[in-house]
Amino acid sequence: MHLLPDLQSSMTEKEACILPWVGLERVFLPVRLTQKDVSQLAMFSVGVNLASRYQRGIHMSRLYQVLEDFVTKRALLDPIVGYFDLHKKILESHVGLSDAAEIMCHGYFSWEDQTLKSGLKTMRSFPVTVGVLGSLENSFFHLIFQICYSSTCPQSFALSEAIIQSHLRTSVDGWKQRNKQDTLMVDGALVATPHSQRSLGWIKLVWERTQLTSWLADRSLVTWQEFVLILVKAIENEIVTVSQNTVKREDEAEFAKLNAQNPMFCEDAARRIAGVLKKMQVPQFHGEVVHYESLHPFNVRAAFGSE
Repeated sequence: MHLLPDLQSSMTEKEACILPWVGLERVFLPVRLTQKDVSQLAMFSVGVNLASRYQRGIHMSRLYQVLEDFVTKRALLDPIVGYFDLHKKILESHVGLSDAAEIMCHGYFSWEDQTLKSGLKTMRSFPVTVGVLGSLENSFFHLIFQICYSSTCPQSFALSEAIIQSHLRTSVDGWKQRNKQDTLMVDGALVATPHSQRSLGWIKLVWERTQLTSWLADRSLVTWQEFVLILVKAIENEIVTVSQNTVKREDEAEFAKLNAQNPMFCEDAARRIAGVLKKMQVPQFHGEVVHYESLHPFNVRAAFGSE
């Protein structure tokens, strides 16, 4: 039988070096996150390090075969820690060549929510990435997601309120002179504000496998849906002015009140999110918030982390 050439193993001393990451990107596959889910299209990246100095390349086809076989035969995150099994299989496909691997799945998380005041049901979604990185003995689960919210600038809020108070006092003083009545109270005149700057927060949470198992067990969390929602809801409850999908007039009025009650600089939003994650005892996290300014032609950004 004629042997087909294999150029992956040929490497000269001059060319030899270790590569930290080699693999596949933008791999689109249908995937079920849990047993009850219908398949949805997700984008994967999968790679390994090339720890063998004299190996020219990795086995790209093996990476794809392991990934496709895994996602077509079982739910990716049922149980959640089962994602580590895929990471293990990737490393086993490159024994002797690699001692670290990375698998990332990019998709969307969706759930049914309720409007602020009218009580209507509405669907919400945001981009989410789940991954496992590291060696077989030291691997880490990553959850990355985005929140969208409205931020009223505290400085702009204070200036607006001062102008309104000044205007009301002037108007009331004239009315008082004409009608001989007491002056009306005007402090706290600005009790609602229009929806303000659209703002985004990106959050990355990290657990080692035993940490994740314990964290889930301590909170009696079993499903992927429960896992994500407990984190997202805790952050949104602290941010308060979460962007809405379906709205009626009464919902928009309630949103205006919430904006007035929760003016935020980007630093405030970053501290709020960090405080929630510390309270929830997430072992490692970092992220950033970006406020898309309307006063300025540029954005403002604040980063936060567990360290």
